[in-house]
Amino acid sequence: AEDGIRDFCLSRGLGDVYKRQYLGSTQEVLIESKAKVINQVQGRTRTNKIVNIDNSTSNLKEGDLIFAKIKKINQHSFNGEICIN
Repeated sequence: AEDGIRDFCLSRGLGDVYKRQYLGSTQEVLIESKAKVINQVQGRTRTNKIVNIDNSTSNLKEGDLIFAKIKKINQHSFNGEICIN
């Protein structure tokens, strides 16, 4: 496309273009629960997007509010890492 957004990879629709805007961004995340993957927790952004975060080196628990950098886009969620300031 002329704007270069859809040239990045094959798109499954407009939702993919929208989700790619989050890639590399820092989001405030409220931790909700353990994720399906061992050593990960799951939380949500202020816009209700699900973010899975590695918890092997930190001690995140339900109710923690953190900042996370979005590293990967999955079909229904994002993978992120904790931002240390």
